[in-house]
Amino acid sequence: MTVSDPTAFCASHAQAVAELLGETRQAQFDGLASATATMFGCPIGAISVVECDRQWFKAVTDPSICEMPVEQSICRHAFDGTDLLVVEDLTKDARFSANPLVTDGGMRFYAGRPIWVRIGPDSDLVPIGALCMVDFVPRSFSAQERQTLEQLGLAAQSLVQAAIDAALAERSAERLTELLAEQQRSHRQLRQGEKIAGFGTWRLCLADNRVEWSDQVYAIHEVPKGQEEMLEDALSFYPPSDRAILSAAVDQAIATGRPYDLEVDFITARGRQRRVRAMGEVELDQGRTVALIGVFQDVTERYRLEQALIHKANTDELTGLASRRRFNESFDAKTYAPLASGSDVALLLIDLDRFKEANDRFGHAVGDELLVKTAQVLSAPWLNDSFAARLGGDEFVLLITDPALVADLEPVIQRLLDQLRLSPSGDSTFMVSGTIGAVRLRDTMIDRERATHMADQSLYKAKERRRGSAVLSDRGRDIWLPREAATDSVSQAA
Repeated sequence: MTVSDPTAFCASHAQAVAELLGETRQAQFDGLASATATMFGCPIGAISVVECDRQWFKAVTDPSICEMPVEQSICRHAFDGTDLLVVEDLTKDARFSANPLVTDGGMRFYAGRPIWVRIGPDSDLVPIGALCMVDFVPRSFSAQERQTLEQLGLAAQSLVQAAIDAALAERSAERLTELLAEQQRSHRQLRQGEKIAGFGTWRLCLADNRVEWSDQVYAIHEVPKGQEEMLEDALSFYPPSDRAILSAAVDQAIATGRPYDLEVDFITARGRQRRVRAMGEVELDQGRTVALIGVFQDVTERYRLEQALIHKANTDELTGLASRRRFNESFDAKTYAPLASGSDVALLLIDLDRFKEANDRFGHAVGDELLVKTAQVLSAPWLNDSFAARLGGDEFVLLITDPALVADLEPVIQRLLDQLRLSPSGDSTFMVSGTIGAVRLRDTMIDRERATHMADQSLYKAKERRRGSAVLSDRGRDIWLPREAATDSVSQAA
């Protein structure tokens, strides 16, 4: 599909998209933009939306970027087709060489996959923006990278479509709730609304605790249509913890008139685990609460997609360790409790020596093997649930919180130095080693940035002394630890 004038084409549906999608930042979109930037090693990843006079971002890894005039938009050129738009050097493309983003902003590389969605049940597919990434140096883009971007673009397209569909469904749900409150419902209209929007409606009569379900609610529960249900029966489909949350929301709505809107886990009559959205509010008769009415929707697929994207953004794809982003987000939570209780923790930065030489000599497959082996060392059981992450390239971090390991930190570091002497499977004569910068932390007020800086200084000092050794910063002292055999006490800890 091709759009001859992307700006004019967008003008007809831009306002509807902005209203349905919303410009508020959301975790699932941020996660996909961040995952895209991380996977391709680009400084900027984004999900853009192009309107008739501007381009804005539903998600972007650089928070300083908000919007731009549509004349400067590179993404709009992706609407010339459904294929990827890849420009390996923007300065050499006549369409973009004079663009201020290139001449003043320094952009050199762009790759984007257009996002096509339907903005209504009867709408044709229309282009609204792109999943894109930007770098400030020219770069080549392989066929494998194109395939990966295409897959991520399809995920972004599904995510945007799901958000638009949810907004449409919510609008429909609000309308249906109004009809219920005014007791002007029509069973035929409800069935049509459920079929279009994919949700069902329900009513709880407070006089006898009987629950009335629409056809779609029966379908979500996987029980025969028309089967009579009591409130206790309806609540039995939820796991105990979620049942308590929903039961409390129902009780509060009855007591205070406060509506609720929850997402909870759910188990169907056939034992299928699902994720559902439950909305409810009171129905009044002459000022007296006589019932609860609401909307019920199966949101399992959207929820699974969100969780998968979050996991992908938080996990290093090659090694399975936590990503830099996950480490940054987890540092405070993992260090506060032990530090607050008076226990020390230790932060180790690890840099592989001769890793570039291994890549150049044996190829990237061997380099990947060595990175995986390093990850296995840092996640070994003897480290007692220490938190390991790959920061990027051949740089790793290890956060040790186990009191016994922290108390015996020097032998622990020496054992790691010994185990980080790794050879590729095909050549035992070649060996990489690990240089470690470590710091013992005691202050609950220390933040991640300061702690990492202290460990980085220790790493620099260790490299100056000898690669394959370590420097531990402890109470203002620098302790140099050359590699040697681990002590018996540490060896037995395995």
